[in-house]
Amino acid sequence: MERTLTRRGLLAAGAAVSGAALLAACSSDGASGQTSGGKLQVTVWLGAEELKAMQQFLKKFETANPSIQVELVNIVNGGPYGSTKLQQMIAGGAPPDVMMLNSGQFESFASRKALLPLDDLVAKDKVDLSAYWPQAVAGSKYEDKLYGMPKDMSNVIVFLNTTLFKKAGVPLPPADWDWEQYRATAKELTTKLNTGTKVTKWGTILVNADWNWSPFVWTNGGEVYQGKDCKLTDPNAAAALDYYFGLRVKDNAAPTPGALASFGTQNAENAAFLGGAIGFGIFGPWLRPGLIAQKGLDWAVRPVPRGPQGQEPVIPVFTDMWGISASTKRRDDAWTLVKWLSSEEGLQSWLDIYGGRSITPMKSLTLSNQWLNYGGAQHRADNQMILDQLTESNRKPAVAFANGAEAQTLWNNEFKVAIVGQESTQQAVDKVCTGLTTILGRER
Repeated sequence: MERTLTRRGLLAAGAAVSGAALLAACSSDGASGQTSGGKLQVTVWLGAEELKAMQQFLKKFETANPSIQVELVNIVNGGPYGSTKLQQMIAGGAPPDVMMLNSGQFESFASRKALLPLDDLVAKDKVDLSAYWPQAVAGSKYEDKLYGMPKDMSNVIVFLNTTLFKKAGVPLPPADWDWEQYRATAKELTTKLNTGTKVTKWGTILVNADWNWSPFVWTNGGEVYQGKDCKLTDPNAAAALDYYFGLRVKDNAAPTPGALASFGTQNAENAAFLGGAIGFGIFGPWLRPGLIAQKGLDWAVRPVPRGPQGQEPVIPVFTDMWGISASTKRRDDAWTLVKWLSSEEGLQSWLDIYGGRSITPMKSLTLSNQWLNYGGAQHRADNQMILDQLTESNRKPAVAFANGAEAQTLWNNEFKVAIVGQESTQQAVDKVCTGLTTILGRER
């Protein structure tokens, strides 16, 4: 899933892996047992800091399970979330035993029967799935089968740079703000933060990613697709996208991507917000480490705004998970590892080692003081508000289907043109729907 801004991009700053480590072969059907010996190969796609934490994390597993040794393979430059490299490994008959996967990625592998369904193993070992947030379990399923055990979750929420609000003399918005208040706040901040002729600070930011614009479509009663039909040209969806892109092309209350060149070419939206150039924007809990590390920046959160008729916001929830290759020769060892990684013991260990960077998928741990006080007790209400957005109205991400990555490339390419005003929202939507209809028609 190529995105202008990846959900984990803030943390994924450099890591390396030996190419030789990617070539270990494991090909035969592992459904009937396993072959002993060798190391259990596990692929991840992590930045340097998280990779170091993961190495420490897996050492704890090996200490508790001395008969199982893990070979950790960090995929770098292997496509978004390592998906291109993983596809090559699977197609080449050398899949890893265990894979770190996420929403919009695992569905493709599951549809091609490259992942092991875990339902029977969960039932056999009486794993209590009710201990997890239901969104994490639902997010790990494809066509009603469980293909992963939850690792992390991410929803989206509006982060406010309260330092900029104070500087501009603009009051913080209420928790029940709507689209018009969202727009008015973005325009007012932009006006008051820029005293010269050149605009260097903006009220808000448009991220060219479905997790940024889909909440507006869904909240307004629209759909991205239904079955094999693209729905973005329907009135409610089209109006929502026109509002979203209008924050830039009509109101000039958000920057063009080119205006953020000084913040780098990778994850410039993150850097611009953390660098004090943006008043508020839709991000996920993955942003909190950067906020905490950024000196001189105070922050708060607000829900995604209500719709123009006061509709409750509808937002996506992404799930990172651990999956097992359908052809592993070491199914039992792979399941022992995956089960531990997603157990209370494993998730608590990860929380201790790496902190609550995203939403811990097990309810009891997320509701603990350790998670809720992340960033200091002064942000407990903000962290609680993030959890308050885990409601029955949550949706799986728009990319959560077998050909979702292809669809995302399509709409990212078209909408980036709309963001800079080189074509109208209607023109972009028409092109997206033409291509999306073809993609949905090939859905397995």
